[in-house]
Order: sequence, then C-alpha cells, then structure tokens
Amino acid sequence: MQLRPNLTVGLTSNYIDRRITLPYNDNNIYGAVPNGVLGKAVDCSPSTPTLYASICKGDTLSRGFYSVPPSTFYYRNNEQLVKRFVGGLNATYQPLSWLTAVGQAGLDVNNLLENQLTPANVITYINQTLIDGFRGQDRLQNLNYSLNGSLSADRQLASTLKSQTVVGGQYLN
Repeated sequence: MQLRPNLTVGLTSNYIDRRITLPYNDNNIYGAVPNGVLGKAVDCSPSTPTLYASICKGDTLSRGFYSVPPSTFYYRNNEQLVKRFVGGLNATYQPLSWLTAVGQAGLDVNNLLENQLTPANVITYINQTLIDGFRGQDRLQNLNYSLNGSLSADRQLASTLKSQTVVGGQYLN
C-alpha cells in the first residue's frame, strides 16, 4: 500500500495450525512395515495347514507378522501439533529522485508439540514396556527472523551512460 507518494509498504502474514497423527513405523516392531519385514512368510493362524508347522512352531497369534498384527498396536497415540506464524514487512522509500531505500523484515515462529501415549495394561503379553505404558512429550520452538536493507543511488553521467551504486546489509537469525 502506498502511504505517501514516495513511500510504499507491504505486509504479509500466514498462520498454520496443524494436528497430525503419525503411525509407528520406525525403529520398533510395532508398525506395519517392520512387523511385516521381520515376520514369517506364512499366515500362522489356527487354520494354517500342517505343512507350515515347522515355520510357525506353535505360533497362532502373529498371522505372519513378527509378533502380532500391527492393528493390535493402534491403541497407541503418536501425534504432532504445529502452530506456526510467518510474517513479513517490506518498505520502499525514495526521499530524492536519485536515492531509493529498501527495507525488509521477516519473522518465522514455529511451535511444535509431539505427544506419545501408550496406555498401561492394554497389551500384557509382549514386553514390560507395553505392560507399564508410557507417555512422552517434546516441546520445541524455532524462532527465525531476518532483516535486509539497501540504499541505491542513480546518476545520469551522459545521455547514454548511467551510474548506479548500491550498498546493502543483511542480518539472519
């Protein structure tokens, strides 16, 4: 928006409020991918033919997965909450016909909350951690801001020759 004939200002802003539930898939046996990769190549269920008895070895719960089907662990909660603001301001000021100043400022505030919850005594036959249950929380804030500024001077030296000098600076955090 033009505040004066020689001053223009612009403002930008953005806000994100996001809540996502993340599956368990990495670094444990409770997700579908690692449970399937580590599992047996046979559906070990009570109706499995005796041909596969040597592979299943009495296992009637895993259904071909490492421990039990991954849906057994869907009671676990793993979520991420994000609240983020991004804003910026830019201004162009021309105090003289040959001098122009440009300034920019930006702000990025990212707040993140990660929650993990495994209720106690839901699965009691795999390991003690699942029997006891647990809760974990990680809170993070990432604050970034930047400042940019420049001065530009123009001078017509001849009808076909123009000189321009620019000096500027930048600060990032």
